[in-house]
Amino acid sequence: MFWSMRCFWILLSLVAFICFQSCAHKELPENVDSKLEHWEFITNGDTAATYQMHFERKNFGASSYTISGKFSGNAHDHIGAYGTVECAFSGKTNGNNIKASFEGVGRMQMGTVKLSGSLWGYLNETEGSGEWKLSHSEGSSKGTWIMRKVN
Repeated sequence: MFWSMRCFWILLSLVAFICFQSCAHKELPENVDSKLEHWEFITNGDTAATYQMHFERKNFGASSYTISGKFSGNAHDHIGAYGTVECAFSGKTNGNNIKASFEGVGRMQMGTVKLSGSLWGYLNETEGSGEWKLSHSEGSSKGTWIMRKVN
């Protein structure tokens, strides 16, 4: 009886120790292949705007990344409307080339418009530039863009 009680307590202590060790680390591991990046995104042409852009890159090959994120800010469109724009985008970078599509809404003086478009060009770790085009209920717009990394 003495040995069975002693074995019981040793076994119980061992199980408790293992359970406590497995529960001690609650943080999720960081994904080393992705991180949130913060950029200033400036458009010129038919729409002049300065946006705050946030996106994540996920590596899927040598110098190739998928990107997804959002941008928002104040805009002035060539049709004479001022307002705010909020868009989500996704795309790919291959080396220093970027190509992405976006969708969102513009809350402009004349009302809310749905937007869809694309951007393409050059992007490195700290800056980028290229061209963009979009369609909305009032027509279409196009122009150039530059980006500067904030963090």
